[in-house]
Amino acid sequence: PPGFLVSSVPSGWVLQGNSVYTFTVAPAGDPDTNQYNFLGKLVVMLQSSSVTSPPSGQSQPVDGRRGIFQPACASCDGIESLTYLTAKGQWVVVQAPTTLGWDSAQLAKFAEGVTVLATAQPGVG
Repeated sequence: PPGFLVSSVPSGWVLQGNSVYTFTVAPAGDPDTNQYNFLGKLVVMLQSSSVTSPPSGQSQPVDGRRGIFQPACASCDGIESLTYLTAKGQWVVVQAPTTLGWDSAQLAKFAEGVTVLATAQPGVG
């Protein structure tokens, strides 16, 4: 895999793509097969290089390290996110649709199974 290893995906979900920028998982049979269209999908990425600090939100540690959960909001298209610090000092973002039904603890458990490879790169914007 180019940028990320993930130990498990939700039942009934399939890998849509893994690039140096994102790891994208979608419900099986999703008609939108573009791995860079994130709506309704579970996505792992490094925090954008244009962002200089972690977001504000609720504390949700990941494997004992700092993590910040942002619940879905009215203008977020049903997307919630967990941004956490890796042991190597990288900020990783896990973005999930609320239709997945995960709370912050479930997002953190998923994030514990993410490995950021040396080839991973942050996007911009």
